Amino acid sequence: MQVLKLKLSSMVLILSALLPMSNFLSITPSTPVAAAASPPAPKYWTVHIVNELGPGKILTIHCKSNDHDLPVHKIPFGKEEMWSFSQLKPPHYFCYLANGNRQMNFDVPTDRPLYLATICNIYRHCLWVVKENGLYLRNVPHRSGYDVFTQGWKQ
Repeated sequence: MQVLKLKLSSMVLILSALLPMSNFLSITPSTPVAAAASPPAPKYWTVHIVNELGPGKILTIHCKSNDHDLPVHKIPFGKEEMWSFSQLKPPHYFCYLANGNRQMNFDVPTDRPLYLATICNIYRHCLWVVKENGLYLRNVPHRSGYDVFTQGWKQ
């Protein structure tokens, strides 16, 4: 066994001396290490409001900021409404949600990027999910797989 190791080592030394270094494979990462470590931050935040009230139940939403008044949307079960905004000068949105005689208001604090980073995923998607008992945040960092309850319906 000792002789075999010695012969292999000798062959590698002889070959490396005879062949130019360009003939050997160069081992380098295909992407820069920094880029492989984490995805680049998107230039926009995206807000999603998802209807998980149940089959046949329609969610009515109306969101607006001081600068933008988004149209009223009626979202069927299993669907969502979404919009994006620039991270450079984000407005503060307020949303009204209704289902039958139940309603709620909530803030989408888009003008607070540090806060958004604690409630949205790494791709800057903020998912609010509307369920039978109220409003939840989904994919909150450090709580993957859980929906975090934020508030209930008002009658």
